[in-house]
Amino acid sequence: MALRPGCRLEVTSDAVPPLREIVSRAAEPSTARFFLIKTSGNGTVELGQEVASENEAMVESFRVGGSFAVVTEWKAQVDLATGVPVIKKEAVKSEKRVAHS
Repeated sequence: MALRPGCRLEVTSDAVPPLREIVSRAAEPSTARFFLIKTSGNGTVELGQEVASENEAMVESFRVGGSFAVVTEWKAQVDLATGVPVIKKEAVKSEKRVAHS
């Protein structure tokens, strides 16, 4: 979006989430899992070793000259609180199984 000189850009309150929503999002525990990527000769990509954190995934992928993937798992839930069914996503909180070498 380009603005002409002298034009003002107005942001309405519905365009910016309330502070409590931003804070609650930041407080949510991460359900992301981190995997090194294994590639085969035919271009197939597979999830390789799981690592404990994004930092570890970055370091290990750099060390081996590869890449890493971030995986999140979600479950669809129906919210009937308003009387109108609304499908929402809910993070699946599964225990991470990370093998340390």
